[in-house]
Amino acid sequence: MLGFDAVTKRFGPVVALDRCTFWVRPGRLTGFLGPNGAGKTTAMRAVFGLVELDQGTVRWHGAPVRPADRARSGSSSWSPAWPPC
Repeated sequence: MLGFDAVTKRFGPVVALDRCTFWVRPGRLTGFLGPNGAGKTTAMRAVFGLVELDQGTVRWHGAPVRPADRARSGSSSWSPAWPPC
C-alpha cells in the first residue's frame, strides 16, 4: 500500500504539496486529477525519490519508502510528457 503522510514540498514561495495525506489500497486503480499546478507531478516525483520533501513521508506498506523499495518496483506508466490525445 502506497501512502502519503502529511507531505509538504515548497519551491521557493510556491507550495506544491501542503500536508498531502492519502493512501492507495492494494488492488485499486488510482489516478491523479487536477488543474495545472495542483501538485500531481510533484507527488509522483516524491514517490520515485526525484524531489526532496520539506516535510512528511512517502510510505510503502506503512514504512518510509527506501531506495531498495524504489529499485524493486520495476517500471511505471508515469510520464509528465505524454502528448495530448
